[in-house]
Amino acid sequence: MGCRSCLTRVLVVGFILLVVVVGAWVAFGREWLPINVRQASLPPGSRLQAVTGAAPAVATATNSWKTHRNQKIGLTLRYPPTWKLVEDPGQTALDLYPPNADPDLPWPHIAVAFAADQPYPAEPAPVPGRSLPQRITVGGVAGRQTEDTGYAVPTSGIHIEVPYRKGTLTLSAPKGPSVNLLPQFQEILKTVVIQP
Repeated sequence: MGCRSCLTRVLVVGFILLVVVVGAWVAFGREWLPINVRQASLPPGSRLQAVTGAAPAVATATNSWKTHRNQKIGLTLRYPPTWKLVEDPGQTALDLYPPNADPDLPWPHIAVAFAADQPYPAEPAPVPGRSLPQRITVGGVAGRQTEDTGYAVPTSGIHIEVPYRKGTLTLSAPKGPSVNLLPQFQEILKTVVIQP
């Protein structure tokens, strides 16, 4: 009879602990998520087009494209008129979102950032999970391009670094079976002008 009483107590304590853990997770679990995920909500009937692979059609650079000039970075680029450009408050980075993308959500996008405090290394250390660097020229400046070697969910990425004003200018875009902004990225790269 003593063992049965002990087993009952263990089960009751275990159940109470389970209820407390589940209750804490329900009450506070959302706080462990990144802010942009916690605050994310989609309007009824909307779809995550970019994430599901319905990437926008590739448009070639034309005079109808919008022009963005960032004096702080010293960069000019053009992008399709249906895309949304979001610039950070410090004007050292910008993100280009395809049509129907919500910049408040973790959508795939094309990113450009300038790190004045990060000198461009002539011989970079290998980056785990990335290909060996390949030479590329962007806006008349020679740099390097790497590609993620394994797929992340839902995409991998293309990363370009060029030396600029004693720092590093980085451009990146997602590429993969679910999302592939590489064709749009290549068209945008053709329009980049980097000021000396």
